[in-house]
Amino acid sequence: MNLINRKDLISHYEGDQKVFKLMAKTYIDIYPGQLAELNKAFMLNDFAQFERIAHAMKGGISNFFAEDLRLMALYLELAGKERKFDKEIQEKLKKFEATCLQLAEELKVLDINQEVA
Repeated sequence: MNLINRKDLISHYEGDQKVFKLMAKTYIDIYPGQLAELNKAFMLNDFAQFERIAHAMKGGISNFFAEDLRLMALYLELAGKERKFDKEIQEKLKKFEATCLQLAEELKVLDINQEVA
């Protein structure tokens, strides 16, 4: 399953592979630290920090038109805002982590100058 809407991504970056690769590298470099901080905030019941990190990640993910992952980040952000940490949120957080890794893997190999099938 591809997370990225390639058509929208290509349109957004207007075929500028250099800018796209810079944005992708930035995501790949920072998302592991963000996930660690998100997990830490969850474990400490730091709702405000959890909300802030999820919000920041949502913004970064938006750069790649990965709507399903963006919606996951929004769900987590709202959980922090609503001060709702439970087993369901813990499970969503695990799925979010795995899906962030999937996005990173897709970004590593994506060439926005290839034709969209």
